[in-house]
Amino acid sequence: MTYNANASSISFARISLSKGSLKWLLLGAVFVGVYFNTLSALIGMWFSSNDNLYGLFIPLMSIYIVWSDRKRLHTIQIEPQIAVGVVVTLIGSMSLYVGQISNVIVVELFSLTIIIPGLILLIFGWKMLKALWLPLIYLIFMFPL
Repeated sequence: MTYNANASSISFARISLSKGSLKWLLLGAVFVGVYFNTLSALIGMWFSSNDNLYGLFIPLMSIYIVWSDRKRLHTIQIEPQIAVGVVVTLIGSMSLYVGQISNVIVVELFSLTIIIPGLILLIFGWKMLKALWLPLIYLIFMFPL
């Protein structure tokens, strides 16, 4: 592992990560850490019945939709909406907390649909949220009925 303070990157053997990549990796790790039990329960629901197995492919399809639109998404001007993003993210966090203390997985899963748009608002702003409406709405279908 090498670190070059002037180049603002860290190299692990042949893998090089910029500081921006490290921030996204850290955000993803925190998100998975906070939602680990919820996501584990969701994956358990998907595999508990063949009728629910479709849910496994929904996040992959949402990621593909975002990836296929990546060129247009890179052109969108980033204008973080700190106040609105924090409020929406806090509402989602409270929903997660209520779901966890009451042991109601549906409430925990519902909080995902609040937190993800809240984080997009917080980091990227309204224009990006508007551009990502389809893959975000599509994620609702990953929850078993």
